[in-house]
Amino acid sequence: MEYLDKTNNDFKEIIEKAKAIIEFDVARISKLMGRMYLFIGFKKNTKDDVGQWLKNGEPIDFDYLEEKIIASGDNEEELIESVKKYKRLCGMSWEEYFKAVIEGKER
Repeated sequence: MEYLDKTNNDFKEIIEKAKAIIEFDVARISKLMGRMYLFIGFKKNTKDDVGQWLKNGEPIDFDYLEEKIIASGDNEEELIESVKKYKRLCGMSWEEYFKAVIEGKER
C-alpha cells in the first residue's frame, strides 16, 4: 500500500486499520478544522474505461488515480466507525437502506 505524502506517516496506523476493513490501492488522511477525512484511491488506466481518450484522433492510454472520500471523524475511533458504516452501506440496496432509515436503524 502506498502513502501519498509524508504527512500521512502520522496516520499510518489508522490507514492500516481502515485497510483491514475495506480494500483500496492508496490512502491518505487530510485534516480540516480538526476533523479527519479518509481519502481512498484506486489505480486505473484509461484503456480499462468505457470509451476512449483521443489525442489528434489517435487513441491514448494513461494511468490515473480515482479517489473518493469515504469516511470522517474527529478522532481515530470515529473515523474507523465511519469506515465500518461505509462498508455496511455499500453492501445494502436502496430498499434495505430506506427500510433501515424508516425503522430508525440508520440515519
